[in-house]
Amino acid sequence: MKYLYFLYIILLLHTGSITAQQVDTTREFINYRRTDPNSQPPTSYYQQPKEQVFPPGWNTGTLGKVTTGTGVWTELNPKVPRVNYYGIYFLNPDTGWACGGSGAIIKTTDGGEDWTTAETPVTSLLFKIHSYNGQIVIAAGFENTILRSSDGGETFEQISSGLSSDTKFWGVQMLNDTLGWICGMYQTLLKTTDAGLNWQQVFPGLNQHYWSLEFFTEQYGFIVCGGGKVLKTTDGGNNWTQIQAGDTRALYTIDIIDSLHIAAAGEGGKNVYSSDGGVTWVTNFDLPVLTATNWIEFVNIDTGYSVQDGWEMRKTTDRGQNWFNPNTGNLGGEWQIELFESGTGYSTGYDLFVYKRTDGLDNWKNLFLNNSWSDVFFIDEMKG
Repeated sequence: MKYLYFLYIILLLHTGSITAQQVDTTREFINYRRTDPNSQPPTSYYQQPKEQVFPPGWNTGTLGKVTTGTGVWTELNPKVPRVNYYGIYFLNPDTGWACGGSGAIIKTTDGGEDWTTAETPVTSLLFKIHSYNGQIVIAAGFENTILRSSDGGETFEQISSGLSSDTKFWGVQMLNDTLGWICGMYQTLLKTTDAGLNWQQVFPGLNQHYWSLEFFTEQYGFIVCGGGKVLKTTDGGNNWTQIQAGDTRALYTIDIIDSLHIAAAGEGGKNVYSSDGGVTWVTNFDLPVLTATNWIEFVNIDTGYSVQDGWEMRKTTDRGQNWFNPNTGNLGGEWQIELFESGTGYSTGYDLFVYKRTDGLDNWKNLFLNNSWSDVFFIDEMKG
């Protein structure tokens, strides 16, 4: 009788786990860029994301979760915060960082096989992370958060920006050991010349949100903005030129392929391409997703990838004129892509999804296989 009762409990647990899995696979996408286009600058109606974190005390060193009636569960693999990961940056095919909800930053030095969790002093959402030399690492995100590491991304300290607490940062790039940039909401642009210890405001003169930035050299860089505007500098940010790239839909991401060829994408699948250093832009057909394109990355002047809200990756082989799903099904993160000439690539997004490809093939696979539970089994009343 005792055995039958125990078996009945196991069946209930098993059934419950299936139900939970069905619920968890209903993915809720939050439009972080929700705005009122009739106001100048556009008024934002942002909501903090609904983060699911397990273990709940990961940033205090707790790697297990106590649940009433079931004893203590110990995390075996992966030992990382269970949050949405939005930003990812790899110094080389092996060493990289990812950042996301609840102030989480994780690091790998073996191409994603193993990860360690960095110590951070915040619980706010982190959107982007970057490093030039692997020693100084800068992360930025919501709630006026700038984090700086001087030990290779093992521990982070919070750095003041001098801006209001509701400032949201969307892009960060370190150009050398000391020079770096951060962009964000309400024409926010910050510059550091001392490796991220201090940040000064820069005013390019465009009253829009600054969604993303990229510098090709210390002198030559672009910012993509609301209203379909592009800001271009050729003198290290001392002067900026405003360029209209396509229609007035916002641009959220830009990739400088070389000094002449540049791709950008954004709201509603909009994607544009320049072959003359950003002076003029060709408007391509919209990406066949009609959602926000969050990142675009090219491996050469013809072939590139994009990720967007909606759990799909897209690929082009003709400079963005046509896009298709590269036989990945619904795989691929929604927020960022990192690609290397060696053929290694990474992508990250919602629901603990961090993907990797190898050998230049579209063989993307999720590095964290147990991002959601699918089964439960006990060998006795205590162990399972």
